[in-house]
Amino acid sequence: MLPSDNLKTPRVDTETDGNISILTLNAPPANVFSAAMIKALSTACINLPEQTAVLIITGAGQHSFSAGLSIVEQNQNSEEENRAFFLRLYGMLDMIYRLPFPVIAALNGYTLGGGFELALSCDIRIADETAVMGAVGVNLGLVFSTQRLARLIGYGKAKEMLFSGRRMEAREAYELGLVEFVVQAGTSLAQARVLAASIASKDPYNLQAIKKAVNQGLDLDLSQGLELERQYLFEMLDTDNYRQRIKKFVEKK
Repeated sequence: MLPSDNLKTPRVDTETDGNISILTLNAPPANVFSAAMIKALSTACINLPEQTAVLIITGAGQHSFSAGLSIVEQNQNSEEENRAFFLRLYGMLDMIYRLPFPVIAALNGYTLGGGFELALSCDIRIADETAVMGAVGVNLGLVFSTQRLARLIGYGKAKEMLFSGRRMEAREAYELGLVEFVVQAGTSLAQARVLAASIASKDPYNLQAIKKAVNQGLDLDLSQGLELERQYLFEMLDTDNYRQRIKKFVEKK
């Protein structure tokens, strides 16, 4: 059974630890995507501290990262209101995908539908062993999660998931390449903090260039992608960070 929908006003809590920011979806038990949650998450992303080098997104409580859409709200909305809702949802997901710095999803419990797509919009996913994931839109008669999922795990497996709407446990998600790590229950955020600290120790400009090269290259053929990489590489060669790191390496030798 999924946790019940929650009509209380949701919030997104922001925590800052040096140059690491953490956003927590807080509408337990299911942390569903209502219009208010989409607005809260969008606002939190816009207002992230300027020094943010790595962002972690997680869900409050032990039951869910996010179990998807607010079914209660969808049922109450008119067709026009639901169209507007999905436009805002797409906008929020695209905003997160395009954030200039690395974004880590710390997953626990139900990660379904809109919550699953949010995880796919992040750069790295760490799931605890309680995580249950799925592109479940077909169960509600929706066309959703067809693009990022197929690019991540391939068209055949993506279609099987999308056609069936089935859920999978964390270990299967890891084997498919949906998540990069599976950790003990209750530790996904702690593990995300450790990884974030390691990443945040790198040059922020370098991290941003790497992310842009990978994301932009997905829409190019190999030769175009390599040319894009060379452009970013040459930018890095002209930075103090590169020269200082080379100098330190030589001095250590």
